[in-house]
Amino acid sequence: MAAQLPNEILLNIFELLCFHCTNPGKFPNADTEGVLEDKATLARLCRVSHHFRSMAQPILYHYYATGNCKHFLPPDAPYYDVPGANDRLLSFTTTLTQRPDLAAEVVSMQLINHPGGYREYRQNENVMALQALLRWSESHRALSVSMLELPFDKWCTNTSQLADWAVSAHRWVMSLAMVLAVKVKDVLIAVDDEEDQDQTRQAFPELNHAPRPQIRSLKTLGMMSWGANPYQLARMSGLLGAAPNLETIYAVDTSDSRRWNQASLWDYKTDTPMPKIKTVVISDLCPRSLDRFLTGTPGLEELEYYWTVFPQQSTELYMHLLPAKATLKRLVVSFLSSCDRDSLPWFRYDFVDPNVRRIQSLADFPLLEDVTIDFRTLYREGGKDEANRLTRFLPAGIRRFAIDYVVGDMTESLRELAGAAAHMFPKLESVAVGVPEWPNGNPKIDADMWSMMKLLFQGLGIRFSWGEDAPGPGVHTVIPGASGQGLPLLPWYGKEEGEADEVEEVDDNEEMEEMDHEADEAM
Repeated sequence: MAAQLPNEILLNIFELLCFHCTNPGKFPNADTEGVLEDKATLARLCRVSHHFRSMAQPILYHYYATGNCKHFLPPDAPYYDVPGANDRLLSFTTTLTQRPDLAAEVVSMQLINHPGGYREYRQNENVMALQALLRWSESHRALSVSMLELPFDKWCTNTSQLADWAVSAHRWVMSLAMVLAVKVKDVLIAVDDEEDQDQTRQAFPELNHAPRPQIRSLKTLGMMSWGANPYQLARMSGLLGAAPNLETIYAVDTSDSRRWNQASLWDYKTDTPMPKIKTVVISDLCPRSLDRFLTGTPGLEELEYYWTVFPQQSTELYMHLLPAKATLKRLVVSFLSSCDRDSLPWFRYDFVDPNVRRIQSLADFPLLEDVTIDFRTLYREGGKDEANRLTRFLPAGIRRFAIDYVVGDMTESLRELAGAAAHMFPKLESVAVGVPEWPNGNPKIDADMWSMMKLLFQGLGIRFSWGEDAPGPGVHTVIPGASGQGLPLLPWYGKEEGEADEVEEVDDNEEMEEMDHEADEAM
């Protein structure tokens, strides 16, 4: 009966099993049970008949995602021993070299430089597969191999060679996969830098080496760390430079507190112009490196900046935002508190260090119309509310304003904002307030006061809302689909709330290998 259905109906059914087709704008997350099951089902449909295969296989290749995102290195465990599954990237990339028709179907990729992905590289068949990819790339001038050392004979017999060399080799295969997927639009990269690694080297040097490849179709790039060690954004310049049409960047885990205040070695150097970038979401990049990064994005319209550690030197966040002043339309700035579940209060609310001077005003940002900021960026511990605090801070063209993690009195400034809205902020549509969630209730939350404010603003035709900002997920949740759907950005230490339980790995990549072998025999 199924074979008698019109092709249009079959395609609609098959597309329901494709994460890319059913979740536009999100990266596939292969650590979730549904994604694994749907991918395996598509692979099995390809084996039903040649007719089914002709329709299901292109959909099967819409995205490549392997999982391994949510593994973190256990304390004191050897880097290479972290648990994880083989991602079959070698076989997937080999298929792309042999089947350009399928390579053209790939539109979304999840690429993770995780030991689980390359742990089996020292097996003979994988050594041979990698050698074949290197030879193919050289003969087709697809991607330089000169940045790789090739100690194949030592590699197979000396385990001390494995970890360091395999990291580099696996990233080379990741680069080749992106180059071959000529229509890929969205890529999520997860890497983990070892602390003793030379941080001045590029993470993907082959993308910045002649013949320099171009990933022209790439529009959205997500970057994160899969484990304990942060990657450095400066080391990603080869990847950023290879994607001239990038419009959106998500960059989380870019550094940590131990490295935030070290000079030059960790700083982002502006050497990669990104003229088409419209949206940047970034966390833990030190402020001085933020403005250097922003000088390379002259058309930036949306910026979300999250930080969790204090710089030791005096800094003013306003000054670091200035490179985007002329074009910025939406701004989110938030210092994220830590969440201590072993002691009360559950939500440890630390105020911003005095070395970080508060942003006095954004009134001179001409296009800014959507602002979200946390309470600590505007106020200091023990400080009193000022009637003109918000009217002095907001730009005249503001439409939407939100302030998060409010623990102090804002009655005066909110009343003043309501009174001045008609003549100072005629476009103001909504005001939202978030207060931190405490496990046993928060005496500072005055529901009657917020309800009164709601009536005041609604009487002016301005939407007013307030709610609790609960501690929970981490910064990974700003990447659509990377750590579960529908999770807001909140401070986190520990397991993510709503995180899927461990599921049995479905090795659909192996099935794809089998299918391609069958296809080659049939052709």
